[in-house]
Amino acid sequence: MKHFIILIDRLYSLDGERITIGGIQTYLSALSKVIHDNFGVKAYIYQSAQRNFEIEAEHFIVRGVDTQGKINPKQTMNAIKERFSPADTLLIWGSDQYSLPQNTFKSINIQHGIGFDTEAMHTPIKKLMVNAGFTWLYKLMQRYKAIKIFENTSAAVCVDYNFLNWYRTFRSSKQISKDVYVIPNFTDIPDAPFAKSGDRIKIVFARRFVARRGVDIAIPLARYLVEKYENVEFHFAGDGPKKQAVEALAQSHERILMTRFESSKSLEFHSDYAIALVPSVGSEGTSLSLLEAMASNCAVVASNVGGMTNIVLNQFNGSLVPPTLEAFKAEVTSLIENREKLKEYQNNGFKTVKQAFSKSKWESEWVNVIRSVLK
Repeated sequence: MKHFIILIDRLYSLDGERITIGGIQTYLSALSKVIHDNFGVKAYIYQSAQRNFEIEAEHFIVRGVDTQGKINPKQTMNAIKERFSPADTLLIWGSDQYSLPQNTFKSINIQHGIGFDTEAMHTPIKKLMVNAGFTWLYKLMQRYKAIKIFENTSAAVCVDYNFLNWYRTFRSSKQISKDVYVIPNFTDIPDAPFAKSGDRIKIVFARRFVARRGVDIAIPLARYLVEKYENVEFHFAGDGPKKQAVEALAQSHERILMTRFESSKSLEFHSDYAIALVPSVGSEGTSLSLLEAMASNCAVVASNVGGMTNIVLNQFNGSLVPPTLEAFKAEVTSLIENREKLKEYQNNGFKTVKQAFSKSKWESEWVNVIRSVLK
């Protein structure tokens, strides 16, 4: 195969000046390296932009298509058709959210997890539907759209089993004609578990400060824990629309702190913490935050929502609890007061990701999928 093309809303900023940060961006950068190392070519990453641009990196080439700064997969696809022949090109939709039905190119959809188990009321029409009692209709439309875009290609990669199991409940075995592969997300693994010592217990919430990622649970939980235990520190690492509320909390107590870290240094950052919290209130894919925390030998307490349940075996390598403040209070308190349980979670969590979620395993599975689709 001569050309590999990945389509995404953006890898670089719309003006092409800087690379953006996010789970999907990290994923696609890693996938580009897999393509480069195993097939000997640099993938082209097409994205929306405010102006046309081209940037060549070590393992990929980014082409921004002038869509006036708006996501426009159709216009981006037209730009690809002008330059590339279907005979020697594999098309990879970086997220099925932006995929289009087409039979010209061999193509793969990447499905990054169920993101529609909560109501995303960020537009007036969605708010109106939910507030008027038509949540059932809104959710029906969400699910219909999820199925239709997932089926835009003849092959797909899911990052967790949650979506595939859900998809099967809507389609009979005869209707599922596409090739569906499950390749869980990955993390780098240190050579040996980071040592954890000392009486002070440091807890981290390393997520975006948005409601869906559980910041509204983390804020009162932090206040409760530092008031209850003198040996507990609680750190918030991230940014987002609720940053002011987190800042106000950090200013109110000396053992509640705010920090940030580079995504490439996540393992080193987490190495300093005993417990990591992932209190998402809605599903996501195989959570990178959760995997990185476990690889760093943190004991994890996570919500029992999709994506987490593919990683954590409750009470073995971490805890799965409902996404409520009271549930997280009870479980984190239990870990603080039971050091044996804390160490058991840390040890088993590290073993889990080393065996099942390593980057080398993820790379090997992607190579196999690409070769299968090309045949």
